[in-house]
Amino acid sequence: MANGGAVVQGAAGVGKTEFLKRVIALVKRDYPKDRVITCAEMHVAARLLPQGRTIAHLLHKSKYNRTHRAWVIVDEASQVHLHFWARMAPWKLLGAHFIVVGDFKGQFMPIGEKTNDMEDSRQLHHMCNGLELTLSTYRRGADEQLFKDYTGLYKHVDELPARVLLALREKYPWKPPTHPSVILVLSHRKRRQLNGFVNAMHKDRHESVFIKAPRSIKGTTQQPQNMHVWAGLELMGCSRSADRIVNGVPYIVTGITAKTVTVDMDQRFWLKAEPNKDEVGIKLTHKEVAELLRLTQALVYANVQGRTIRNKHVILLDTHHRHFSMRHLIVGMSRVTDGKYLHIPTRDQEEALMEKAPQLEEDVLIEDTDDEGESEDEGEE
Repeated sequence: MANGGAVVQGAAGVGKTEFLKRVIALVKRDYPKDRVITCAEMHVAARLLPQGRTIAHLLHKSKYNRTHRAWVIVDEASQVHLHFWARMAPWKLLGAHFIVVGDFKGQFMPIGEKTNDMEDSRQLHHMCNGLELTLSTYRRGADEQLFKDYTGLYKHVDELPARVLLALREKYPWKPPTHPSVILVLSHRKRRQLNGFVNAMHKDRHESVFIKAPRSIKGTTQQPQNMHVWAGLELMGCSRSADRIVNGVPYIVTGITAKTVTVDMDQRFWLKAEPNKDEVGIKLTHKEVAELLRLTQALVYANVQGRTIRNKHVILLDTHHRHFSMRHLIVGMSRVTDGKYLHIPTRDQEEALMEKAPQLEEDVLIEDTDDEGESEDEGEE
């Protein structure tokens, strides 16, 4: 605190976000008259911070300068676009203090930017008053070997992952009939294809309602799809505004009727210890569910950075794809809390799985980018 800023780095799973929460508490205690502004590039990362907002939202609201004597807390800094840094940097001249936290060395860079030199830049050094800290203790789970396995990949981050994948498949195999709870893929097209397959496979185990998807929605890669919905099902917010549903945040179905579905926001994303009316008991029509929520049995790698997937079996697909990088592997491996939940299938196993998943209807297909999965769609929060 006495330094007035810092850059805090650390590998996935070392508790950077929890560290930030402690820092925020100290700032509020020692500097009660100063403002605390918490932000991140993605909605899901921002929501994990107390009063967190996306950087796009913050820049829009602060364009007339409300950053004097403010502590600006930036999480998942490796994903922040360079033009956002350029717009935030002048706040330093107005008296703002910056605490920047992220993993520049191993996790994803900003979508659309193949290099990000902010880690070693004089600008970031100046914004944070020259102090750099590194967290190194694993806190996401108790499996130290898993932590060593994926942090050992950091020194090879610019290499192709094929060399290490053979050994990792043997160490973290997929042995059917283990059913995956979460499947990670590169493209949104495959995400939708697998979500439809797994959702249909599980529908008969529950009392469910069928919700038909609307036609394609312009301006989003997170296209809607037909789905069966039941109590206990997890869905993900996909909203262009945050009036009722927050983009990128998980919701749990708590009730269904012939006309409505009731959902609660995942407790980890509540703004306070007790939920407000916008976080629990949210009643939506079937049409609103189809437009604002998405299935989560399959997710793209680009949207899971910052998430912890606890006590669920996670399968990493597309490891043979030409766009699959060491950063995808690090992000995928580091989501789980124990190696027993991590599975890396062989090419034959992946092909067999995809043969079971029906093709998507052509009238709702979108162009498949086959890049880094693209990020969540960033509407103004």
